Amino acid sequence: MNNLNRESSASDRDLWQAFLAGDREAFARLFHLYSDAMYAYGRRLLPMPNWSKTLFRMFL
Repeated sequence: MNNLNRESSASDRDLWQAFLAGDREAFARLFHLYSDAMYAYGRRLLPMPNWSKTLFRMFL
């Protein structure tokens, strides 16, 4: 990972900027940090719980 591969965790802003610049590891870290919240949010929005699970797995 670019210069985000340091011991201290990068801020969300740093990770987002790195992701926008094409850094795949930054995306992976953002996904790891927020995947539980995104899944829970999707379950509340979608009428069928399986839809959320299916969509979530598409991004893994």
